[in-house]
Amino acid sequence: MAEPAAARPAEGNDRSVGDLVSEAIKDLTQLVRYETDLARAELRADARRLGLSGALLAIAALAHVLLTSVRRRRRDLAILKTLGLRRAQLIQAVSWQATAMAAAALLLGMPLGLLAGRWTWTLFAASAGVSPAARIPVLLVLLVVPGTLAAAVLMASRPGWEAARIQPAVLLRGD
Repeated sequence: MAEPAAARPAEGNDRSVGDLVSEAIKDLTQLVRYETDLARAELRADARRLGLSGALLAIAALAHVLLTSVRRRRRDLAILKTLGLRRAQLIQAVSWQATAMAAAALLLGMPLGLLAGRWTWTLFAASAGVSPAARIPVLLVLLVVPGTLAAAVLMASRPGWEAARIQPAVLLRGD
């Protein structure tokens, strides 16, 4: 009986089944590595987006607090200006308020954020079946401190300018 054409190896193709399986395993391993690297890159990008969103939200909250505090304390600031505070001193007062708020946020937020991140990653890694070991980018964490304080001072410039523009005579005229 003649062997079917599909079962016969093509001319010049003398590879065994073992060679074909070995090559398929190599290709599959390469594909799994590629997919794993892609998933890691997407996870890092998601973490960066989440961190950036949190930072933008914190900056917006600080700006809101500073603007509303200057607007609510206009009368107090007018009295201080009447007592001799200069424009630069009012701007500095608002800047110090922003710096104090940012420092308090860093003192509370950094340790709590690192602990919450570690705990969340451990839970996620356990459910995904990957290593729970997490690397904390120490340099990046240390750069957050001066960056946050600088952003707070920059955010205080507009509310400080509004505080410096207060006209005590107009505000205190009704008293």
